[in-house]
Amino acid sequence: MERQKMLAIPLKTTSRTDIQTPLSNYLNNSPTLPHPSQCRDGLMRISALRNCLALSICTRDAHKHAIAEHALRDASEYHAGLLELEKVGFPILEGKIAGLSLEWECGFRKEETKTIRTNFVYERACLLFNIAALESHLASESDHSTKDGLKASIAKYNTAAGL
Repeated sequence: MERQKMLAIPLKTTSRTDIQTPLSNYLNNSPTLPHPSQCRDGLMRISALRNCLALSICTRDAHKHAIAEHALRDASEYHAGLLELEKVGFPILEGKIAGLSLEWECGFRKEETKTIRTNFVYERACLLFNIAALESHLASESDHSTKDGLKASIAKYNTAAGL
């Protein structure tokens, strides 16, 4: 019996970028937020996570590579870090952090269609999209010939749909 193909959402791709410097500069100029030296390790970690994701999600069909490179874990941790930045007072509006430029490519279009934003709202949306895409890939790779495999697949698709 031939294995049926299941839906896996394509990934959005991004490129490596320095987010640590613009965030540190924003902290330097903010009287209400902590000094960058107090946040150095956290900013380095957030920047490293983003750049690891850029390397592991290199094409819209790089699901297996991304999963092997722990992109699901990294994307979740990076998203949590961005939420924490918002919680402590980093702005979420476009253009408020000088030098911040976040680029993402559409996962559905064949031609290169890049969107560049200067805030973390779109960044978080792209992360959630990619988490759902990776979950859908895991669901599509489950063993659909067994009851347990189908249950696992359904759980992954439900997770992807709930994001």
